[in-house]
Amino acid sequence: MLKLEAKPEDIKINIIYEDEDIIVLSKPAGIVVHPSPGHPAKTIVNALLFHTKFLSDIGGGATGNNLLDRIIFGEITDFLDFGINSKLRWPAFNIADSCVVIGFFILALLVVKGDLYTTKLIKE
Repeated sequence: MLKLEAKPEDIKINIIYEDEDIIVLSKPAGIVVHPSPGHPAKTIVNALLFHTKFLSDIGGGATGNNLLDRIIFGEITDFLDFGINSKLRWPAFNIADSCVVIGFFILALLVVKGDLYTTKLIKE
């Protein structure tokens, strides 16, 4: 198995906010977030390691199913594009973002309906 280790690199990144717990940045298009096969360097992680000298566990997409996809396929698929030909295409969409949005709307609906923290007893 290929082991990738991120090394600090002096890459210019646009940091919007930073404190001792969090860094918010504007990710430029085209830059890869995590080192992976085919992209071992020049990533956001490399830039952040140079900037902060220490990153705690970068969990998020690096673990779980994304980790499995990285090991098996060497990459992850965030977007799906459906279509038969150029005239019959569905728009590409981000799977993870879609799941988050759907989950949010389900949670909001349950809160509005008042069913989130209540149980209903069914009388027979």
